[in-house]
Amino acid sequence: MPAEALTVGGATTCEVDAREPWNATGVLVEQGGVYEVTVLEVTDWRDNTVKADPQEGWTGPVAKVLGFACRALARDPRSPMYALVAARGREGKQFTFVGRHGTVTGSSAQPVELLLFANDWAGKYDNNHGRLKAAIKRIA
Repeated sequence: MPAEALTVGGATTCEVDAREPWNATGVLVEQGGVYEVTVLEVTDWRDNTVKADPQEGWTGPVAKVLGFACRALARDPRSPMYALVAARGREGKQFTFVGRHGTVTGSSAQPVELLLFANDWAGKYDNNHGRLKAAIKRIA
């Protein structure tokens, strides 16, 4: 299904599979538009055997320390390992940490699809586990 623009106040939901490097939301992000992303449900969110949370990334004291070092190689090095990150299209690494609740602002001249992913190393999604359900609402 092709992505569509939301009107202000419009909302939808989508599923995010941690094994997928790009999860389509069906939402086109328009320049200047502000979109609220809220995680509604989380099921078994983990990186191989490392438990994780969409907000904090890897959990547990040892995993958090390792995660801080490992995120230098992650797709979005500014976000925690295995946290939920939004992308404005697939080009240009226009990433925004959203965690369990965050906002994304459209900055491209042309509308681009809002994509979501677990922040992991590129090419290392085969050992990921878990799904989440997210709500997306255009707030401006």
